[in-house]
Amino acid sequence: MLAALVALAVGSELVIAHPTGHGSIALALLLLGGPALYLTTTAWFFGTTAGGAWKERLLTAATLAVTGVAHVLVDWLLKG
Repeated sequence: MLAALVALAVGSELVIAHPTGHGSIALALLLLGGPALYLTTTAWFFGTTAGGAWKERLLTAATLAVTGVAHVLVDWLLKG
């Protein structure tokens, strides 16, 4: 979970440091992959310990993963 929070923090810092810069694959992975990793690990934790609220977290993590892939593809198409 800590790695996910660090990834989100690094991505946020990159956006703050370069607000007019173009997005990149690394930035998309940091901003969307961090929360997706966090939600996946908490879904696993709640699924194995408490048995509750894990499906919602996995669905949200999957949505973030799809959004990240879409962002990378759009960025690739616009540059190409």
